[in-house]
Amino acid sequence: MVGSAWNLVVPDGEVMVRRWSDDQAYQAMGGGSGTYTLDAYTLTLRDGDGRVYQVNAYVPPTKTLPAARYLVVNGYALIRD
Repeated sequence: MVGSAWNLVVPDGEVMVRRWSDDQAYQAMGGGSGTYTLDAYTLTLRDGDGRVYQVNAYVPPTKTLPAARYLVVNGYALIRD
């Protein structure tokens, strides 16, 4: 994941990060599985445990999903093999 606790919107990572123990931070920022949507330059990741992350993302203008081979997230190109 390209991001930080500030990309965690449920629970509110910006508020919670100062209060987390090391174990809570590991759990909040650890891996998971769920669904995603890409809409209006926002990639929303919804984890099965209720966590929701949002980061800025886009598909290059000449490409379309699902055929696009890469997605730009927070300035990093994520390339599909």
